[in-house]
Amino acid sequence: FGTFKASLQADFFPLSIQDIVCGGNGCVNASHIYINGYYLGDNRTLEYVSEQFETLQTSEESSIVGKMSTKWNLPVYEYKLENPGGHLYGYIVVKDGYAYNITYYINSEPVVTVTTANRILDSITFN
Repeated sequence: FGTFKASLQADFFPLSIQDIVCGGNGCVNASHIYINGYYLGDNRTLEYVSEQFETLQTSEESSIVGKMSTKWNLPVYEYKLENPGGHLYGYIVVKDGYAYNITYYINSEPVVTVTTANRILDSITFN
């Protein structure tokens, strides 16, 4: 839905995973937050970008359920994406000619990881 510009990834592991092989959301109680930024270069709206996102993400194997809401004092498209690998949550923000897709999976254990991940998610700003 735009030209990819940059990505930021934060992963939270409650233990050393150096010798562990696994995959998928929640493996070894891991949590993550990913932010991908896209240059739109025009006046595309959040509604337009979220419709494009839904079209791109929906297939026979995946589904998305979303709604317009508010986060970070901005209008956002809040969604849950389900596919064979599991599910994740996300937000899409459109601001000043850029679209940001923030996806996250926050495991329920350990509590300190939950607290830290939510604090980081809530602290995101868009300048």
